[in-house]
Amino acid sequence: MHVNYKAKEAGPTRSRVLGMADNRTLDKTAVVLLSLFVFSIFFSQSGISLFGPLSLLALFALRIKKGPSLQVPQFLVLAGLFFILASATGLFVSENISYAMGKLWGNYYLVLGWLLLCAPLETRHWKRVGHVFFISAILASLYGIAESILLYPFRVDGFTNPVHFAGLLSVGALASFASLISKDSPFTQSRAEKVLVAIALLATLSGTMLTMTRAVWVSVALSITVVLVIHDWKRAAKIIIALAIVIAVFAGTTDTIVENRVRSIGTHFTKFINGTGTFGARTDLWRGAYLMFREHPYTGVGAGDFTEELDRLIADGRVPEIDKYSKVQAHNIYMQWLATQGIPGIISLLVLLISLIVFAIMLLRKGWQLGGYAILLGVLNTSIWGMMESNLSISKYLAALFFLMGFFGGMRPVSSGPPQSKPH
Repeated sequence: MHVNYKAKEAGPTRSRVLGMADNRTLDKTAVVLLSLFVFSIFFSQSGISLFGPLSLLALFALRIKKGPSLQVPQFLVLAGLFFILASATGLFVSENISYAMGKLWGNYYLVLGWLLLCAPLETRHWKRVGHVFFISAILASLYGIAESILLYPFRVDGFTNPVHFAGLLSVGALASFASLISKDSPFTQSRAEKVLVAIALLATLSGTMLTMTRAVWVSVALSITVVLVIHDWKRAAKIIIALAIVIAVFAGTTDTIVENRVRSIGTHFTKFINGTGTFGARTDLWRGAYLMFREHPYTGVGAGDFTEELDRLIADGRVPEIDKYSKVQAHNIYMQWLATQGIPGIISLLVLLISLIVFAIMLLRKGWQLGGYAILLGVLNTSIWGMMESNLSISKYLAALFFLMGFFGGMRPVSSGPPQSKPH
């Protein structure tokens, strides 16, 4: 009996075509939402609140439809879950439940980063989102530079807090730097792309400098130095020596606000070592955070109660008076987590940071430079800057950080085969 194989294949073929069309629609939707989310990171908190969750849903739909393109190590997933669960304790101990709930909700950026890390999008789609990221970083930097020069001399105080703005630009600078030094970066395959990324690096570093945020200067410089040494220590030594000479000449021959801020880094550090300085009000804040931990070692005081507990300690005479603008946080992620989440919180923070470093090393050993460097730079910047600022409490920085580590961390090296998707 003759069987019409073509007729039997017509149904499945049509289904496959329809499935491919659905996948393309889902891919384009994810690209548009991620591009809007990336633009919002630099310019709009309300945009982040809208396009962040929508991007999360689109990436989750992609994962269900296509499956993950990269298996995230189990230890990294567990570290992330531990971090989220530890922050959930604030709901049970904090008197400010709405604030604690907001902080817990902010952890969805971590989930977004995880989904980005293993999202099954084609490289051409990722490049479009990456180009939006670099262009947005350039525009934000130019806006900030113009604002600081024309409206607020040497200070960016317009559409965003200067400290928060510096944190955002630092992420743009680190992403640009990682893309430029990585041989496998898909964002520097043409001369035009290299120029775009180089402009992004120059603009973000310039914008960061004009924010006058010294802690970010130090964290970016040290993070880049560490990665340069890992990448090529001989070239790193030449660059570091050249930069040291430039900074020395700059500090010795100029008399500007920026130059004074550079000099003050060493002055504050020397005073602190000698026991005559306090880094502003920070050591008083750290003392207050430590006292909170002593009173609530296992749960902390809760994410929403730091200021109220600090006011109580000041009223009791156990901590000196501190201005109201500084009392919102401990200005140190480690002391902040210790005070508000206790022992489980500080352990979860350290476990997450260490797990990310281990994962970055794993990627570098596989030869995936862009992914490894992006994650390593993100962790180093957060850890170093976090000694002087509770940066993981800043919503915009949290969004930018996990985008950096998820998006750039999961990129497939262009040398590993046809650039169609991220690695399996």
